[in-house]
Amino acid sequence: MKLSSLAWVAVLGLVTLGGCNQSVTTKTAPPQEPTAETSNPIAEAQGVAEGSYPQLLAVVTKTQDAVNAQNLDQAKTEFVTFEDAWAGVEDGIKERSPDSYEAIEDDMNQVNGALTSANTEKTIAALQTMADHIKIIPAN
Repeated sequence: MKLSSLAWVAVLGLVTLGGCNQSVTTKTAPPQEPTAETSNPIAEAQGVAEGSYPQLLAVVTKTQDAVNAQNLDQAKTEFVTFEDAWAGVEDGIKERSPDSYEAIEDDMNQVNGALTSANTEKTIAALQTMADHIKIIPAN
C-alpha cells in the first residue's frame, strides 16, 4: 500500500511538472497611430503639432540654416531634399487635407522663387510659412 501511494505521488508530481513546461503566449496590442485622443510627447517636446511630418520640418530647418548662413547653393540643395521627401507623402496629405496640400504646394513655389532670386528675406519668410503649414496638417 505504501508503494502504491508513493507511485501516485510520483505520477502526480510528473503531471504537475509537465504542466510547467507549457509555453505561455501573451498577445500585445499593435502599435497605434497617433490620433486626436493620443499624444506624442516627443512631438510636444519639440514643439511639433500632432499630424505633422518631422522629416519635412527637419529639411525646412536645414534650408533655413543654409539661407541664414548666406549659403544659397546649400539652401537650394537642401530644398531639393525637401521636394524628394514631399514626393513620398504628398498623395496622403492631398487625400487627408486638400487645403494643407495646396498651401504647401504654393509654399514650395514661393521658396523656389525666392531662392532663385537670391532674396534671403523672402526665402526665410516662405520657409517659415511652409513650416507653419506642415505643423498643422491634420493627424490621421
